[in-house]
Amino acid sequence: MDVLRRYSLVNNLSLTVPAVFEGILPVSPCSLPFVFEPFTFLALASVLKPGSSVFDVGASYGIVSTLIAISTGGEVHAFEANPSCLEKARILAAANERAGQIHFVASCVGEHSGGNTSFFIVPGDFAPASTRNPRS
Repeated sequence: MDVLRRYSLVNNLSLTVPAVFEGILPVSPCSLPFVFEPFTFLALASVLKPGSSVFDVGASYGIVSTLIAISTGGEVHAFEANPSCLEKARILAAANERAGQIHFVASCVGEHSGGNTSFFIVPGDFAPASTRNPRS
């Protein structure tokens, strides 16, 4: 695994940024701290306590899952249907020594169980994955 063993400060937390995240996140060393999804983290900080168990539905690259695991020390159950995103999420968790703390589930999550829906993945690191249409 090509991991840079240097840290970036994200939301006041140190995060090891693997080389595969170049272009997705600033690859370490990042000269300036950066904030990732600030409103999400303000909301999470208001409700999460040390040891909290969290479900991250639509975990994408696992950035929020990893930051939650680092900040709370609790379990994170990360659901993501896009296999390429999930692979990078596992790399990020391992690089930050959180692989046993974050439980990845390769699945869509919806309102009802037992149904089927089409899920479209557009290739590339900045492409969306969607249940709406193949050109989202």
